[in-house]
Amino acid sequence: MSSAGVRRGKGWSGVFLMAALAIAAPPAGAHLVQTGLGGFADGAARLVLTPSDLLLVCGLSALAVQQGAACAVRLRLALPLSWLLGGIVGLQLPFELSTPWLNTIAFSLVGLLVALEVPMGRRATMALTVLVGLWFGLINGSALAFHSGAALALVGGVVGVTAMTTMLTLALTPPHPAWLRIGLRVAGSWMAASGLLMLGWLIKYSS
Repeated sequence: MSSAGVRRGKGWSGVFLMAALAIAAPPAGAHLVQTGLGGFADGAARLVLTPSDLLLVCGLSALAVQQGAACAVRLRLALPLSWLLGGIVGLQLPFELSTPWLNTIAFSLVGLLVALEVPMGRRATMALTVLVGLWFGLINGSALAFHSGAALALVGGVVGVTAMTTMLTLALTPPHPAWLRIGLRVAGSWMAASGLLMLGWLIKYSS
């Protein structure tokens, strides 16, 4: 198998692992995950164990890859930076933002864009990335603000976002064989379906 094939195989293994973690993880609340390894690791673990955050990052990575290699490269910088800026603002808020409905709708729409393989173009994709990154960073920052070591946890989360987007975009770098293009669309449909399932849970528990 070529080095590119091995790299893509490892990338898909990572995708399936993260999907399994997202399905197995309980709905994440405001509480910071305690790993026992310090605030940095706690922040990184929060990203992996928060289904909406995890699926959003995976969805944006797939969307950027569909728009071309240049867009995928820009995502590796745009998403972590916007997440960090939003998180810094969130740390200053005197209250915690809790928007499960909006978060779920956001990653569901990203998944739908991937499933439909919408040709958004580089500018529109980056604009969406920055907007959503700022919002999710703001939510994470507001949730971390009341914990000790909040700034370090935020940095850990941003590093986690950087690592995940880099791993996925490198593994899925275009040009794509036909099976991989189909695989991305199937993954997007799963994200959208997961969002519908989570919306159903929200409706059930809010009624």
